[in-house]
Amino acid sequence: MNAKITKTNHTYKWKDFRGFSILFDNGQSHYDDNLLSNHFEKSPDFYRTLFTVFENYSRKNKVLADDGKFMKLTFGSWHVTVWDGINHGNFHQLKKEDAFYFSRFINTLKYRDIHPDIRALIEKSIRWMNTTGEIRFKFRKLYNYENQVLVVSLKPADLDSLEKLHKIKLIRRNLNDYFEDNFGFATGKRYLPHSSLGYFVDEKYGEEFQKYQNGLNDILAKSLAGKTLDFNKTGLFSFSDMVSFYKTGS
Repeated sequence: MNAKITKTNHTYKWKDFRGFSILFDNGQSHYDDNLLSNHFEKSPDFYRTLFTVFENYSRKNKVLADDGKFMKLTFGSWHVTVWDGINHGNFHQLKKEDAFYFSRFINTLKYRDIHPDIRALIEKSIRWMNTTGEIRFKFRKLYNYENQVLVVSLKPADLDSLEKLHKIKLIRRNLNDYFEDNFGFATGKRYLPHSSLGYFVDEKYGEEFQKYQNGLNDILAKSLAGKTLDFNKTGLFSFSDMVSFYKTGS
């Protein structure tokens, strides 16, 4: 079973999966307090079209329509990750003497419990990223990552955005180099901008969906043509599972 999903009384639910990441900020109107909660009517046309097309398609698809095979992410939680930090998926890679830097935060998800040295580095990285200004993405393709998660991968919408993405990748590389030098591993060297649609409960269902993938990709490519997903800044977020993301820090 997918590591981010659990089964209780014959019902599949999101597993407790805690950590922090840098995300593109969806905009001030998309939060309930500090919880990321995209509001459909205020969302960009790209997301509204993607949601409508995917919902209509998935209702008729025998894999995506089955909660026991595929778990959709809520529209309110849709986002684009910039850099993965420490989470339940990589915490075990930390050496015992290094775990204390992150263990308190993983338990509380409180910004103050991130070690101040790490916090300072992340804040500086976010400030650098935010000097790039607006970056615009367009649809690249539907991507089934290792038969685990179905995502809409993105690419820069113009040359200006391509240049800005190169800058962001450089800042990501510096963050990863720091983590590798100090803790023995990078948290995600390869960067493919994407927005996740949901997770397959088991890899065999991801394999089952492969025969439908090209068809859905063609539908999305046509529906999303000319539409962009635009961001003006990044921010630090904590999360408790795959649908609960909290704007963290100052």
